[in-house]
Amino acid sequence: MAISKDNKTKKPTTGPGEPLDFAIQNWNVVDIEEFKRLVALNMSRRKIAEALSVSRGTATTLIDGNHWQQNPKRVRQFNDKVGTKIDPETGIAPSEVLEKHSALAKKEKKAVEERVREVELIKSGAPEKPFAKITLDTKYFLDQLEEKLALTLESLTEAEIKKSSVRERVTAISAFVEKRALLRGEPTQIVTHEQRQKLNDLLPELIKEAKRRGITIEGKMKDVTPKPELIDG
Repeated sequence: MAISKDNKTKKPTTGPGEPLDFAIQNWNVVDIEEFKRLVALNMSRRKIAEALSVSRGTATTLIDGNHWQQNPKRVRQFNDKVGTKIDPETGIAPSEVLEKHSALAKKEKKAVEERVREVELIKSGAPEKPFAKITLDTKYFLDQLEEKLALTLESLTEAEIKKSSVRERVTAISAFVEKRALLRGEPTQIVTHEQRQKLNDLLPELIKEAKRRGITIEGKMKDVTPKPELIDG
């Protein structure tokens, strides 16, 4: 019996393991031509990582063929998001793209920005210290967290998830569900009736102890424990 083309299952718009849209602009572009040359020379993973200025994890992803530049759909996503012209079929990026979006280029740019911050601090009267190039303000930590979050999400490909054990997957799911509930403003913990009763029993003792220590608590205590309805007759 022939199957109609109309009955074929449509592919999802987002493939398994693909990072969220906001992380795309944080992906690092790799010199694919240089990578292929290094592989042809039978270079080790460590040497490939050093030559490309990437982590060993990224080198492994490239060797396994799971890097985002080896996926035409992801390359198109990056081009659309960032405005680059990387070849979707080969993953080869023009030199001007590598000069701006490679891990090495971003590292050099960050070093320049840190030096500029250091000079500005010195001009403002701050003493020149070895750690002056890093300003430990809220923006710095937020930038670092956002960057590391994007890198972590990028590394969570379908292939990497399949390598993990069942226990690791269950732990990850538990953490993800809890954080999702937290971001949605949903409860992350269920309090049982017995736990509520214990809180009701402990609260008066806590108030007495607070008074003994001279701590003033304003307001009146009210029992809000649900009571069963009285039945007539």
